[in-house]
Amino acid sequence: MSVNTLYNYGARNFLFVGTPAQEKSPLLLNNVTQTERDRYFPFKLAYDQSISAFAKSFNQSHGNVQAVYYNTSAFMDLRFRNLTFYGYNPNPTCEEGNGAANLNCEGVGCCIWSNNFHSTPRLHRAMAIDMASVMAKAKFPGFSC
Repeated sequence: MSVNTLYNYGARNFLFVGTPAQEKSPLLLNNVTQTERDRYFPFKLAYDQSISAFAKSFNQSHGNVQAVYYNTSAFMDLRFRNLTFYGYNPNPTCEEGNGAANLNCEGVGCCIWSNNFHSTPRLHRAMAIDMASVMAKAKFPGFSC
């Protein structure tokens, strides 16, 4: 379903979410060369810039909407640069077996990854809270922080 279709059905608030920082996952860090990651990054950046530009354009062309872009990578990058500050294990690529121990880890010292590619529910929860504050600042109905 396209954004215009949703708009035609009455939707007026849109949160467009960028791509996560998967290039920093243990899977890619351990199995993909830096050269390959460097080749991937411009495509990821272009995709995210397209999403952001679309949100701005949609706002301009539809005066009665609130379209906001959320930069997932920026949120994740901040945590990767400050793992200990945010209470994560300082080794960003740590894993415990199949990651099951990380799925329910809530305390200080938990890994940021639940396995070699998926971030933990703890990171998702923090991101959801951050998204809610972005929506509140954009004055989405029902969101306040």
